[in-house]
Amino acid sequence: MSEILAGDDMPAEGAVLRPGVALCVDLDGTLVKSDTLLDTVLVVARQRPMDLLRVPGWIAEGKAAFKRHLTAAVSLDVEHLPYNRPLLEYLRQQHSEGRAIYIATAADRTLAERVAAHLGIFAGVLASDGATNLAGGNKLAAFHAQFGDEFCYIGNARPDVELLAACESPMVANPEPRAA
Repeated sequence: MSEILAGDDMPAEGAVLRPGVALCVDLDGTLVKSDTLLDTVLVVARQRPMDLLRVPGWIAEGKAAFKRHLTAAVSLDVEHLPYNRPLLEYLRQQHSEGRAIYIATAADRTLAERVAAHLGIFAGVLASDGATNLAGGNKLAAFHAQFGDEFCYIGNARPDVELLAACESPMVANPEPRAA
C-alpha cells in the first residue's frame, strides 16, 4: 500500500518502496510549490522585458522550445524556490538510504539540472529538451525507456494520474483539488 503525501504532511510511516526501484519526483507543484514556467516568465518580464515581444514566436515553435528560450533568457534563482520542505526531507532520507531519485519534469532540462545540482540528492534528470515537452505520455515513455516498469512517482496534478497509475507505490504531494 502506498502512502500519500498531502500538502505539508509527510507519510506517517513512510511509503513502502521496493529496494532498487527508482523514485521519480515532479518539479512544478510537487517538489517546488510554484510553477517554474510562470516564475521564469515573471523574471523575464522584470529583467528582460523586451524579450516578451519574442514570446509569440517562441510559443509558435512549440511548448518545449518556448521553455528552452525562456530558460536561456534568464537564470531563475533555484536556491530560493519555494521548495516543499517536508517532501524534500523525505527525499533526503530516501537518498541517504541509497535510493536513486530523479527529477522528472516538463520544465526545461537546463533549469531541472540546476535544481538537481543545488539540492545534491538526484541521480539524474528527465526533462523537456527544447524539442520534446516531457509531460503526460511523453514522460511515461521516458520512464519506460529509462526504468522499464520499475519506478515510483510523486506527482501533484491531473496530468500525473497516468504516471501514478503506471508506477509502483504512487504518491502525491501538494495535490491539486482536481487531482484528488
